[in-house]
Order: sequence, then structure tokens, then C-alpha cells
Amino acid sequence: AVIGLTFTLAREFGPSGVSTNAIAPAFVRSDMMRSAFKKPDDEQNLTASIPLRRLCDPEEVASAITYLASDLAGFINGEVIDINGGIQCD
Repeated sequence: AVIGLTFTLAREFGPSGVSTNAIAPAFVRSDMMRSAFKKPDDEQNLTASIPLRRLCDPEEVASAITYLASDLAGFINGEVIDINGGIQCD
């Protein structure tokens, strides 16, 4: 739903100079993520399934957001940045 809304808003407000984009992070190292690990090897099993073999750091998500808010991303509109370490390569 968020991706559909992003595309709709990008089309609607792009002509007015307003860009609309989304960030789609997968597994971010956080307290909430840590609480999902029930067994000692859960994190290791998860990271083994990610091509980069690690969880995303919150700062990496923040960097993507900072980039989209910068003048450098002025021509990016209707885009979804998938921050997933390669787990979803399609």
C-alpha cells in the first residue's frame, strides 16, 4: 500500500516540483529485531540468508533518507529504495 501511495503521489505532485519516494528496509539492527530472535542462533541463521551476511545498521537507513532529502536527489521521483542487503534481488 505504501509503495502504491508513493507512485500515486509522485505522479500527482511531481509536476509541482514535489518528489515522493519511499525507503523499504528489510532487517535493521534494532531492539525490536533483537527481540524477534528467540534462539541463540536465530540471528546467525538470518544473516546467513542475506548476501551481505549482516543486518542493516540504522545509520544506513538514515543515510538513504538524507540522500533523498538532499538536492543531489532532485530528479528522483516515484522511487522505492530497497535496503535489504541483497536478500530480495528482483
